[in-house]
Formats: sequence, C-alpha cells, structure tokens
Amino acid sequence: MISFDPHYLSETLNNLISNAVKFSYRNSEVLIKVGMNGKNMIRTEVIDHGKGISVSEQNRLFKYFTTTSTRPTVGEKSTGLELAIAKKIILEHRGNIGVVSEIDKGANFYYDLPLSPE
Repeated sequence: MISFDPHYLSETLNNLISNAVKFSYRNSEVLIKVGMNGKNMIRTEVIDHGKGISVSEQNRLFKYFTTTSTRPTVGEKSTGLELAIAKKIILEHRGNIGVVSEIDKGANFYYDLPLSPE
C-alpha cells in the first residue's frame, strides 16, 4: 500500500513516541493512531495529554537544535534534534509532518505518507 524505508520510518515513530512520553505527565496515556487521511494518504498520529506547546512556538519545532519553553515533565534532556530528523525523513518519503497543540491540552504530532501508485 505504501513504499517506505522501515528503518527510517521506525526512527520517526520512535522519536515522536519518546517525545510524547518525555513531555507527558506520569500515568497519562499516549495514543497512537494510524488511518487513511483522504484517498491517497495514510496518517500516523501520536497523541499525548502532556503540557502542550504554545501556538507561537510550534513553527520552531521542526528546526535543528531548537527547543521551546515547554520543559520535559521529569527533567529529561531535550536536544532539539528528534523532530528535525523526523521531518527530514518524512519529507524524503514525499510526506508531510505537523502538530496540533495547546498549552495544558497535550499535543498531536502527525505525519502523512502517500499511497504507492498502483
């Protein structure tokens, strides 16, 4: 259905999941959803119920070595590399990546990958 490099795509998903855990409160859930997004794209979502990211800082999230004012919940380190790497991988797969988030309402990081031509 889709053509992808399993090593790089698993790295992307692992980056999104580890960030969701890192920025979530203890004992909260992280939800992973995969489904169709329109007729020609498959969407993968990683949804957390953590601190969230302000709208004004979301445009910086996918740049190398960039962090936001949101800090990990248990004091973990954040390098600002994971999301930039994820973006590079998804773009190389002809997809797109993004986030929907509000402060204190968690974050939904997603990526869309195109279906392979038949």
